[in-house]
Amino acid sequence: MKKLLGFVSALVLPTVMGVGCGSAPSPGDEALNARAAIRAADEMHAENQPQARYYLALAREQIGKAEEFFAADDVERGRRILARAQADAELAIALTQEAATRAEAEQIQQHVNDLRREHL
Repeated sequence: MKKLLGFVSALVLPTVMGVGCGSAPSPGDEALNARAAIRAADEMHAENQPQARYYLALAREQIGKAEEFFAADDVERGRRILARAQADAELAIALTQEAATRAEAEQIQQHVNDLRREHL
């Protein structure tokens, strides 16, 4: 029980402390987060999965659009587009992971079917 309380405290306290500070992440931080998500999708080879490739392309486009809004001093709109870019990149990651998991499950199922045929 003591370990559980320590774990919960480690998760909850930083969140509660952060809420009290009242400062939102800067657009620079948000751009870094969106670019990091895109980089992670690239490292996972999201471009090899059609749906993931689509969302990765959207994320890249949105980074460019956000930069245009920041250049025009429309910070709020730029931030919203960066959030969407990050979400699309994260969706590309999830779709890539799902495709890999599905392929692995199909291989395992095929192996099980082969074993069943051998033992019949």
